[in-house]
This record gives sequence, C-alpha cells and structure tokens, in this order.
Amino acid sequence: MRITIIQSDGIVGVDGVFRAVDLSDLDPAIHAIQYNTAKEAGEIEYDAAATIEIEVRDEAAERDEAAAADTPATIAALKPIYKKARARRANEAVTDFSPYQIYVDLWTAAAPPPPQPPPPPGPRMQSITERVMIAKGLAIKADFDAEAAK
Repeated sequence: MRITIIQSDGIVGVDGVFRAVDLSDLDPAIHAIQYNTAKEAGEIEYDAAATIEIEVRDEAAERDEAAAADTPATIAALKPIYKKARARRANEAVTDFSPYQIYVDLWTAAAPPPPQPPPPPGPRMQSITERVMIAKGLAIKADFDAEAAK
C-alpha cells in the first residue's frame, strides 16, 4: 500500500485514492509524508520554510583573526571560528509509520457512504411495441404479461 499525506492540501491518499482529512495536529513543518507499506520505508518531506540551526565556519572572522596574529606560532594556534546559521531541514527517512497511522484511520473514516441499492423493480413497463400491438388489437395485455412472467 502506498500512502501519501500532504499537509498543505489537507489530503491523504492510499493507493491513489485521495480524501480530505483533518491534518491540523500534524507538525506544521512537514510538507508531505510518502510511505510504502510493502517496503516498510518512506520519507518525510519538510516545508521549504522549515529550518534548523546549524554551526558553520566563519571564514571571514578566521581571516580577520589570522591577519591580526603577529607571529607564525600564533597563526598556527588559531582555532576554527563557528557561527550559528539556519539551513533548510533535510528530508528524513521513515521506517516506523505508526505515528502517522491515525491519518490513514481518518482517511478510512472519510470514505463516502456506500451507494444505495437500486430500488426494487416496480410494475413491468410496457414497451412501445406492446402498446402499439394492443392499440391495434393485435394482442392483449395478458399476452405480454404471461411472456414476461416466464
């Protein structure tokens, strides 16, 4: 079974059948979740605005510090300088779908009601041919009723 959950559209798809589902309690940083139950693997795709804090080397500050150093030994003793930055959150692999199973359950509950069975047949309708034959006196209604009862 292939499962797709799309937060921004508020829909869940199971094997290509999509239904509107309340996803308001899903982490707003998640854009979509794709999961394949046969492979027991999937992926969480984060929204482009979802970021995490990381540390990156501050090369400009390192150059300034190296320029201020007065001896080769001082330059050799310099340590890397890091600064905090924001980066787009990378997609994550999913091997345990249980935290998201509730959305598939809601998808199942959102199924449209089964179609109503057709009404029981009413009295037999006469065809145009029957009406014409009866009108011209070529047959009587009982002839057609007996034929239909067979």
